[in-house]
Amino acid sequence: MLSRRRSPPLSPITVLLGMLSCPAYSEAALNNPPRGWSSWNSFKLNINEEVVRGAADVMADKFLPAGYEYLLIDDGWPPDSAHYKHSGPARLPDGTIPVSSEKFPSGFKNLTDYIHSKGLKVGIYTAVSHWTCGGYTGSLGHEELDAKTFVEWGFDFVKHDTCGGYNGEPANECGVGVLGGGNCIRNSTTKMSAALKKYGAAAGKEI
Repeated sequence: MLSRRRSPPLSPITVLLGMLSCPAYSEAALNNPPRGWSSWNSFKLNINEEVVRGAADVMADKFLPAGYEYLLIDDGWPPDSAHYKHSGPARLPDGTIPVSSEKFPSGFKNLTDYIHSKGLKVGIYTAVSHWTCGGYTGSLGHEELDAKTFVEWGFDFVKHDTCGGYNGEPANECGVGVLGGGNCIRNSTTKMSAALKKYGAAAGKEI
């Protein structure tokens, strides 16, 4: 697991990077790939609303004209109670992943509205497994609900990775009769992608 020790802050320009893969490698996409900023590169798990709003301000002012339009809120957004080392609930009674009210006091919908007002697109991180890379609640077995929730919160894209591990997860969540990481990835990412497309379309946007 990752240490909670704060990493030295870097200037915004050093942490700007492309974050999305192009579904079709057209000439236009290759000449103008998606570009943006991820909170992970500078802050790891030590993120909060102030950091994200500040990054959005800098991006809109300095980098949006150059095509840097994607801002990713990476791992560390749930409360510590939703960490595997703590005894608190990993999910709320309605099944959703809790958002840290200490780190994000305005809530995600308010925050995504602010980021959109800057002309940017905003994404959120979750994991293929039960736990994220940093030890917080992941999306395995909850892809449909999490995708719906992410869209309702106003997110435009989702980073969905295997950093938290995936081998040894329950077979009924990885695919009937198969207990293996590769099968977890195939099933979980397929479910997440399909659900994001469905709820994104219902909200009038492509995710």
